[in-house]
Amino acid sequence: MVKKPKSDVNKPEMINEKIKLLEKENAELAESCKRLAADFDNYRKRKETEHAQASHLATNGLVAEIFPILDNFRRASEHAPAIQISDKNVPELSEDELRKISAYFDGIRQIEKQLEGVLSSAGLTHIETIGKQFDPHTMEAIAYEPHPELEEGTVIDELEGGYKLNDKVVRCAKVRVSSGK
Repeated sequence: MVKKPKSDVNKPEMINEKIKLLEKENAELAESCKRLAADFDNYRKRKETEHAQASHLATNGLVAEIFPILDNFRRASEHAPAIQISDKNVPELSEDELRKISAYFDGIRQIEKQLEGVLSSAGLTHIETIGKQFDPHTMEAIAYEPHPELEEGTVIDELEGGYKLNDKVVRCAKVRVSSGK
């Protein structure tokens, strides 16, 4: 009978050494997985931030293009007749024509309100100016003029509306300011 040589694998020292080697390899793989998961999490966060910034820039651009339209709606509303149009104040028009004119002005006001609602839902707010103290962070003074009733630095009139988008000024209001009495 031939004796088989004893395998080195069966020796307790070799087994312990192999276990330590496998444990070390396992720890290295676990650390590598943690780094990979952290890298992926950072990548995901970076992409979310980039997406939010791109969306914010697109919204800013769109809102900036809509400002002149909103300004024109406001001007049209300010100059629209405040009277109820009737055959008494415009006798040469028919009843049907009077109704159409009145409906037209009502429609313009509704479009303005609808546009303001859409912009408001996007985070746009109008900067209140008239009667307020001049604020160079939100207003641009176009003129300083004396005013018999208002103290110096009070806004007399707004020539062009100012707006904030999500609490950030995207357009300063253009205003006339009192220089005092």
